[in-house]
Amino acid sequence: MPDWLDAKTFDEAMKVMVITFDFVFGGPGFGEPASHEMNKLRAGTLLKTWINDMKAMISQNNETYKAIFYSAHDTTIIPLLRIFDVKDKLLPNLADPDFVANVVLELWKKDDGSYVVKAFYYPNSIAGTINFTSMISGCPPTDECPFDIFVNRCKSYLPDNIDLVLVTL
Repeated sequence: MPDWLDAKTFDEAMKVMVITFDFVFGGPGFGEPASHEMNKLRAGTLLKTWINDMKAMISQNNETYKAIFYSAHDTTIIPLLRIFDVKDKLLPNLADPDFVANVVLELWKKDDGSYVVKAFYYPNSIAGTINFTSMISGCPPTDECPFDIFVNRCKSYLPDNIDLVLVTL
């Protein structure tokens, strides 16, 4: 490192970098609130695909076990957690997800025929699973969220036409 770069200056530069990174990826900063549009752009398409796949499972009344996996970067996980309003609870102090972190949404059919969503966060390969369903804003404070409530609370983040959204930026 250059002679002029002492530990204090380096720490300050790192803080600015972390705040800027969080802001660029939809977080609050520089006197501005979190960006609904940026979070929609960065994670809305994935969330829409997830919800549409769940709707297809429900409409087909599929009783067999199925799993659908998607791959995403930390730059998608961060806004996805923001959409659920859990990012600061699961990743405090502007932390970023570890490289192997992942989000799992499970669709469950209850005995009464209704459907619920359960949401989990796996911070890394060592830490335990966190069921964050009860933390999702707009969902009941339980370990499952009724599917219709989950979809309704996510609607404003689901792009109608991603190509049109990107063209108008």
